[in-house]
Amino acid sequence: TQSCDAMQTGLFTYFAHPDLFFFKGSDAVYRKHMRLICREAKSCNLPLEVNLLGFFKNRNYPDRRFWELAAEEGCDVILGCDAHSPQMLNVPQVEKAALGLVEAYGLNLLDTVELRSIHK
Repeated sequence: TQSCDAMQTGLFTYFAHPDLFFFKGSDAVYRKHMRLICREAKSCNLPLEVNLLGFFKNRNYPDRRFWELAAEEGCDVILGCDAHSPQMLNVPQVEKAALGLVEAYGLNLLDTVELRSIHK
């Protein structure tokens, strides 16, 4: 599909902040479109990032609705620290909270991802 072609450009190693959208409309509309993102990422072997900044700063993400869909679609995930300052690196309670989300939804957490080369 067209969106998978965009994900397979070779420029992306993972999909950062896939749950960042602050959507207040119909749950059915949210689920339809976010499920599409999850399916496309899965079909393109593109992991989704569980972004730790949301835990650190208590933001509107992680959006548990999104991660429920990602789990249903069998998506791979990685943890991304998104550190904006040195103090945000290696914060055990933040990592514990993220791992709790991964475990709660049964997400497939990858230890590492291989950087994709932009040179073919």
